Amino acid sequence: MSLRVTPRENNFGAEITGIDLAQTTKEEIQAIKKAWLKHKVLVFRDQDITRQEHIAFGNNFGKLEVHPFAPHPKKYPEIVK
Repeated sequence: MSLRVTPRENNFGAEITGIDLAQTTKEEIQAIKKAWLKHKVLVFRDQDITRQEHIAFGNNFGKLEVHPFAPHPKKYPEIVK
C-alpha cells in the first residue's frame, strides 16, 4: 500500500496521495477512515473517477444521504453539484 497521509500546513485536514479511489482495498479504506477520524477533513487530488465510482467510494463510510432539494446530476441524487 503506497497511501500517504500528509497533514495540511494550516493544521486543518490532511491530503491523501498514492491512491486510486476507483480501486481501493480494504486496508486502504481502513487507513482512510483512521486519517478521517484524526484530521476531520481529507483532500484527494487528481482523481479521475466516474459518478458510480464516487458513490461506491462514499458508501465505504456509511449510507449516503440524499438531500431532497439539493441540485444533483441526473440519475445521481447522492452527488450534490
